[in-house]
Amino acid sequence: MSPSETIAQESGEIKIAKLGKDNYELWSIRVEAYLESKGYASVLEHGHVRPSDVSLAEWRTMHGLDASVTDTQVVVNLQKKDRSARALIIQCIDDANLKMVKSKTLSAKDIWDKLRQHHEGNAKPFKIRTLLMELSNAKYDEDENMGEFLKSMIDKADQLDDLGQKFGDEAMIAYILQALPPSYEMLKQAIRLGENRSVDHVINRLTDEYTERKLLGKFDKLLKNAGALAVQSTQASRDPNCVCRGCKGKGHFAMDPECPKYDAKKNHGRARNRNKKKKQDSKESAD
Repeated sequence: MSPSETIAQESGEIKIAKLGKDNYELWSIRVEAYLESKGYASVLEHGHVRPSDVSLAEWRTMHGLDASVTDTQVVVNLQKKDRSARALIIQCIDDANLKMVKSKTLSAKDIWDKLRQHHEGNAKPFKIRTLLMELSNAKYDEDENMGEFLKSMIDKADQLDDLGQKFGDEAMIAYILQALPPSYEMLKQAIRLGENRSVDHVINRLTDEYTERKLLGKFDKLLKNAGALAVQSTQASRDPNCVCRGCKGKGHFAMDPECPKYDAKKNHGRARNRNKKKKQDSKESAD
């Protein structure tokens, strides 16, 4: 990261990192906002020299100047703003970028446009490829928050839209469904076969499914915890001096898992007694 450039303001100071190789997007947002706060936005957008096909009245309106301002004052005012905007931009770029715009004949708008063309022209195809690859390779992890996952997918689509890569609902839905795990297969098929094919509808279906699964998971966990507590309660009530018939040890019975001779497949307790009674009843009936 390049060192920060401190620009003094009446209300304090603002620090803007100098423009380097890979920070143009955020740099341009910060610098443009700062120039706008200083009243230099119009010279950045329209320049300070009036085109021949623009009337004086239109030129004043474009720069937010009152009709009472004389033609000479308009020229002087815009020249002053251009010099100030130019100086601020130059303060916020590193040496490599400065070499491209070092000519004193360049206006603030010329410098701004040249920097944008250089950085956006080089970065745009790479950004598009990167974002498309991220969408294609996206995979939803079931432990992940569905809302956050969908937001990240939509954010990438919005970035592509800003770069001129338009996305229809069908393409966006295809990317989203492709990212879902096999456990969502039935819902994916229902969405594909459904009549409503809007992104908003798909997002609502998926977030509803995610919420339902989360609630079901919490309910299952509560049931398991309740069962574990019941076992612990039963074991805690055991007489520490009781004798196990299986291993002859103390503090447990043959039906307890801690017994060395415990057999999970063997019937214990009431279940064993019920089976014994059934056999007796069957024998009596046969007699």
